[in-house]
Amino acid sequence: MAGYTIKHRDEFESMEGSGDSTWRLARKALGTSAFGFNLVEIEPGGQIPEHDEEPPARRTILNRSDAKVTAMLIGVQPEGGYQPMSWA
Repeated sequence: MAGYTIKHRDEFESMEGSGDSTWRLARKALGTSAFGFNLVEIEPGGQIPEHDEEPPARRTILNRSDAKVTAMLIGVQPEGGYQPMSWA
């Protein structure tokens, strides 16, 4: 039987981001290398910067609510060849 790990998001290392956001480094905490995924917590009125990792698509998340929003962001290159970040 394959092993698995369960962790609460509060166990993930956090990193302050721009636009009133906090990143929870889920992929790093779980040691995943096949694809990228993290949690981002965005304060009311905040947003993550627009980015274009898979041109020509550009994306952002804007929190227009009165409460903090948590989103799970998952990324995989459609052509394969995912390169994990070095966490030095």
